[in-house]
Amino acid sequence: MTETSRRERRDAIEGCLENLRHAVHCHDNGCTLPRCSKMKRVVAHTRQCRQSKRENPCAICKQLVALCCYHAKNCQSARCNMPFCGQIKRKLEAQELVSLYSRPRAV
Repeated sequence: MTETSRRERRDAIEGCLENLRHAVHCHDNGCTLPRCSKMKRVVAHTRQCRQSKRENPCAICKQLVALCCYHAKNCQSARCNMPFCGQIKRKLEAQELVSLYSRPRAV
């Protein structure tokens, strides 16, 4: 992957995150932001999807969780209201602890 394509991909992800942040905070049913209603539907779908709790979640849920993982890795808020952020941060912290304690120690 070239530097340009990496940058374009990162910019696309950041754009999706901005849309998600807006949709999570937006309570206007008539919001005119083009991606707001779509992102609200994605979040609502993920809350209701029966397949999301299974081992093999649907494509919509997978994409939203991946976007939320990207967000959570850099999120510094203790009370973030982005979907899945708290859960993902706890899992990342647990993985970090496991890797910390499983490293061989210098004697």
